[in-house]
Amino acid sequence: MSTNISRITEHLDATPETSPLYGCIHIPDFPVQAFVRNEPELRRRPVVVLDGTFPMFMVVATNQFARRDGVQVGMTSLQLERFPNIEVRYRSREQEDSMHRTLLDCAHYFTPRVEDTATETVALDLNGLSGLWGTPRAMAQKFFRAADELGLDAHVATASNPDAAIHAAKAEAGITVIAPGQEVRKLQELPLHILSPSDEILETFNRWGLQTFQDLTRLPKLKISERLGQEGIRLQQLAQGKTSRPILAQHEKLCFNESIELEDSIDSLEPLTLILNRLLGQLCQRLRARNLTTNELTLDLTMERKMEPGAKGRPHNFARKLRLPIPIRDPQILLKLLQLDLDGHRPPAPIVKAVLTAEPVAPRRIQNGLFLPLAPEPEKLELTLARIGAIVGKDNVGSPELIDTHRPDAFRIKRFSLRTNASKKRNTNTQTPAPPMALRALRPPISASVKMRQGHPAYIQFPGKAGTVVAATGPWNSSGQWWRTDPWDRAEWDVEVGSKQQHTLYRIYQDRRTNNWFVDGIYD
Repeated sequence: MSTNISRITEHLDATPETSPLYGCIHIPDFPVQAFVRNEPELRRRPVVVLDGTFPMFMVVATNQFARRDGVQVGMTSLQLERFPNIEVRYRSREQEDSMHRTLLDCAHYFTPRVEDTATETVALDLNGLSGLWGTPRAMAQKFFRAADELGLDAHVATASNPDAAIHAAKAEAGITVIAPGQEVRKLQELPLHILSPSDEILETFNRWGLQTFQDLTRLPKLKISERLGQEGIRLQQLAQGKTSRPILAQHEKLCFNESIELEDSIDSLEPLTLILNRLLGQLCQRLRARNLTTNELTLDLTMERKMEPGAKGRPHNFARKLRLPIPIRDPQILLKLLQLDLDGHRPPAPIVKAVLTAEPVAPRRIQNGLFLPLAPEPEKLELTLARIGAIVGKDNVGSPELIDTHRPDAFRIKRFSLRTNASKKRNTNTQTPAPPMALRALRPPISASVKMRQGHPAYIQFPGKAGTVVAATGPWNSSGQWWRTDPWDRAEWDVEVGSKQQHTLYRIYQDRRTNNWFVDGIYD
């Protein structure tokens, strides 16, 4: 008999969805979880969050362990002294904003139709997604696991309308699945404050002795309309789970940053590395949820205000920026790049706050040939270059780039970058003729002895070569940057030197400041 029931259940789960389907992800004790997410060691400890101005701080949020010990919202910091084992944190709007964006990233992984209902709540339009994510219960389980991976202790619910899903998620821990037509039965025991009525209406409900959704649904509709107007009718429909509305999806500007405020300042790189490892892990998880990567990472450190004597002018904020030639989403590689950068640019004072910001970009898409050998991963190449730069200097690693000047051999070191697909496209109809020969430059130039005859080079001698000049073309005079300590003034010649075995073409020049001759290169 049980086998038949399981088969029937599997068949019902596999049938296509015929009714609307919506979901909700709710984060209880939101201000507390904003801290617990960055400090996992607080997950099983009583925590309260204070807000206000000194000295009138008040409790604005608690977790279940603090409530179990007797702490209530609205207590003052003085009253908290009766609870010695309570972990106290002061409200951080930045960490709450980061956690709210994390919640949005989690929802957008499953559907682009997401309603930003409240700071701690999002609603999802799941219509047409059963083929992708499975049954309503399977969807809810995936939401719950995704939120847990992002460090969120979430309540998840699904229902045939968004309001029923929101109310169920606010009231019930874990996963709640409301089948179509079961809204009244599932919601009847919920407390009325879940409806978020105004203070005046909530006081009226208390005077009437109403406590649950079921109490409100039993009242005559006409009497509610006479006493509370349309707002009362709307609240009763919400309690019945009979509302029908589309979600209000909005397209927000993507912002990927993570921050942490430290209770005690740190003045060494080892504890800072542990903090950055945690923040980078959270950032990369959020980027992965949006199927994005980053090519620019900014680290902002807030220094301790108390400075040593004589430290006048020392900056209060310290910032470092990593510009990456390729998009990266690996937290370990990003952490190592930050470590190498901070080794050469250490913070000047103890740190009390750290903020990491990532610039989101689309991931790289590379299609390799079937028979081509595998190339090294570009991320590892970037890490290798960073390690070399830490030894020889960041400005001494890259590829040479010619400078737009007449100065011979003037170049600068340019950062390595990958070519885009557009830069690889070439016009197949246009053919560039190959150069007839190339100059193989000698670095450094070789000192030479040159005999002149009638203003032209006639004989040349330098280590490994000596011979008569058969033909000479020149001179080409160039000079410049006379205002610098290293100006140049040279006369260049192209000469053909003959010997018994062969004739060779050379580029030679005379430094007219010293009258010395040099061999600059050989023509191949």
